[in-house]
Amino acid sequence: MKGVALVGLWLVAWVLAGPATAQTRSVTEAMAALPPDVAERIAARPDRWRDMALGMVHGHGRDGALVQADLDRAAALDRAYFRARALQPLIEADLDNDGAVTQAEAAARGGVLGLTARARLMLTQAAADGDADGTATAAELRAHAEAAALQAGQGAEAALAAALMGLDLDGDGRLTLAEVGQVADSLATATAQAG
Repeated sequence: MKGVALVGLWLVAWVLAGPATAQTRSVTEAMAALPPDVAERIAARPDRWRDMALGMVHGHGRDGALVQADLDRAAALDRAYFRARALQPLIEADLDNDGAVTQAEAAARGGVLGLTARARLMLTQAAADGDADGTATAAELRAHAEAAALQAGQGAEAALAAALMGLDLDGDGRLTLAEVGQVADSLATATAQAG
């Protein structure tokens, strides 16, 4: 009787836990699950997608694979880069190092720049000055930088990177080098047959 009860408990636990192996899907199925514009970009240039995917796995992954946390960290690094890039001209204009940039400071810095750079700096300072009081405060500079980073992170390349985990063919939560190769080879073959 105890043996039957143990087998019954094991069976219930197995059913509740689900199968131990991940479900494998084809490249076609994985591509169909992506946003159509992203799938079209990947299919149009599988070689370019492969290079980007390999760069992400080697640059941000571990042990020849990429997981969602790696993509999240890569996106955070990109946002930090774009925030710094948005802040650089303003920080260069913060003459008194108080963390805020006034119109006068921007004009002084702009005076040693060329016409285009001067105009860009003045427009950037005005855009960062959220309350239009003539001073872009530290909080306004942070908000300006974050908005610039979010805007930069919404491009086509960011969409391709975000879609990487959608091409995890075996569904184990890891995009491996082998899966990158399988996707790229399958798409290249389909492109060659269509052309």
